[in-house]
Amino acid sequence: MTRTTLPGMLHHAQAIALRRAAVATAALAATVAAHHAATGHTALYAGTPALWAGFVAIATLLGPRAGRFRPRHPAVFLAMLVIAQLAAHAVLAQAPWALGLAGYPGAPAIGLAAVVAHAGAAVVLAVLLTGIDGVLAALCGTARRLVGLFRAARGTGAPRRASRRPVPDLRRRSATVPVRSPRGPPVVVVA
Repeated sequence: MTRTTLPGMLHHAQAIALRRAAVATAALAATVAAHHAATGHTALYAGTPALWAGFVAIATLLGPRAGRFRPRHPAVFLAMLVIAQLAAHAVLAQAPWALGLAGYPGAPAIGLAAVVAHAGAAVVLAVLLTGIDGVLAALCGTARRLVGLFRAARGTGAPRRASRRPVPDLRRRSATVPVRSPRGPPVVVVA
């Protein structure tokens, strides 16, 4: 148990990792959904779900783990999603198999339908990610408030320390009360 969290509460590093996973999932979902909406073609390989889970896992582990969790502005999420979708669209144009999608004949068209689909997905997911960010911030804040309440209930902000009571001497009482020896491995018997 650390100073800022209680068991079962969300630590700042965990919240940051969950946010990275949510952004990676949203960017991948937006790219594939917008690609399907614009082209009508989405053929997946058998291992695609495992590949996508690997992308999310890598995104979760990358990045700093220190610092406090602070909610981001929706414009930041929108910019992140637009950049991620541009990168994913570049991958889809050159190597769709890298994202687990089967190729199709003809170059992917970048037209009005594709731009509208990508922009709409980015706006909707930016709003969704802002809500998720608010929930994560509330969970981190709840941990801080509970720690403060528990410290206030004890009357001090300092952690409790062990008392300095004397330890009873069991050797003097051994004549009246049998003292058990600590249990150890069995005695070796040589035949």
